[in-house]
Parts: sequence; C-alpha cells; structure tokens
Amino acid sequence: MNLFHDVPESHAQYDPITELEELGYVIGVGDDYFKPDDMTTRAEFAKMLIFAVGKDEKAEYKKIFVDVPQEHWASEYIMQAVEVGVIGTDELGNNEFRPDDYIDRETAALWISRAMGVSLEADISAADAEEITYKAEAATALDLGL
Repeated sequence: MNLFHDVPESHAQYDPITELEELGYVIGVGDDYFKPDDMTTRAEFAKMLIFAVGKDEKAEYKKIFVDVPQEHWASEYIMQAVEVGVIGTDELGNNEFRPDDYIDRETAALWISRAMGVSLEADISAADAEEITYKAEAATALDLGL
C-alpha cells in the first residue's frame, strides 16, 4: 500500500520519500498526498534538515525574524536551526526568513554544509558561480554530491 496517492511504487523517488515519511521527516500535504513535483519551501527544508541531523528537540521561540510568528507551523524548527548554527539570523536582510518562499540551491547547499560541519575549502565551478554568495559552502556541498 502506498503512503501517498501521488507517489506510486514506480515513482523514481518512492524509496527515499517513503523512508523520510517513516522517519517522521515529512508528512505530506494532507489527504494522503505528497506532491513530489512541488518545490520545497525554506520552512520545510529547515524542518527536514533539523530532523536529519538529529536536532529535532523543541526550541524556545524567540522573535528573531519579523515574518516567523510563534504560530507558524515551523517556528520551532526554524528556531532550532538558528540555535545550532544552520541558519544565520540575517541572511536575507531586514530580519526576514521568508518561510514560505521556495529554497534555492545556494541556500540549501549553505545550510547542509553548516549542518554537516564540513570544511569550507573548495573551488566552485558551477555555471552560475558568479551569482553564488556563499561560494565556499556551495562548493563544499557540490563536492560532496549534494
């Protein structure tokens, strides 16, 4: 039996999605759907990353970001990510986090690098390298195959 109606066993990402659901890292979008082709938001990625590094205990809410109220479904995960140093407190400026914006490749690489505590010494050769702000972190993530 499939956990999600839109992720049949024949889906290319069936195994990892199923494993992430069994671990409690993802829950889908309601009514037994996952929407595997949708983009991931910054809040969703923060939650998955915190669970992946085993730091999923509740964090005390602090008004760090103007756009993350305590009532936001991911506020505790975002606070935990800040506490463990995965997310910086002013990466976007104006004390914004933009939890419902889609996460971009650069930010995902940056957060993964921080979460893994990897060395940040590498050259970047991505086609869009000149557009990448956190070059060392992104290069490290790319070198790791992330």
